[in-house]
Amino acid sequence: MRRVIGIAVLAAAVCACAPEPTGARREPAAAGPPVEVMLVRASASGEAHDLLVRVTATLRNRSGAPLTVRSNFGGVFDGLTLVATAADGRELARQAYIYHQSPYAQDTPYVLPPGDTTRELVFPLAALKDPPAVVRLRLVGGLPGTPITAGLQSQVVTVAVADGRQNP
Repeated sequence: MRRVIGIAVLAAAVCACAPEPTGARREPAAAGPPVEVMLVRASASGEAHDLLVRVTATLRNRSGAPLTVRSNFGGVFDGLTLVATAADGRELARQAYIYHQSPYAQDTPYVLPPGDTTRELVFPLAALKDPPAVVRLRLVGGLPGTPITAGLQSQVVTVAVADGRQNP
């Protein structure tokens, strides 16, 4: 009887460790989204005709594989939009990174490798000719040409607006 119980326990253990019948491998579940966007640094300067916002953004590809982003512009950050809000949460401006650029390529593939990719992005916000002293900034958007076409959202960064106007 002990021998039969021992064989049954051994058989159950072997079945539990065996691969799926189709031979498919199960990947461990990713802890969080496959791609994240983060604001590393941000500044805002009130210029003569607009609010000039500079951000250093990082796309973190945690998918474990390169992702191919498609764009008519210049790279993997082209699907991002800057959202500027007042301290009370009221939206002041929303502008796509590609808004002030001219397309120069036909649906070009750009590779987002696994890990971090960082770049400085500049947004001249003409809608904010008279900005408040402090603005809250975040990036939203997606990666065109990938399954992640929307849903990316960075943390909110609060910045003081510097006076960048030149004295005549």
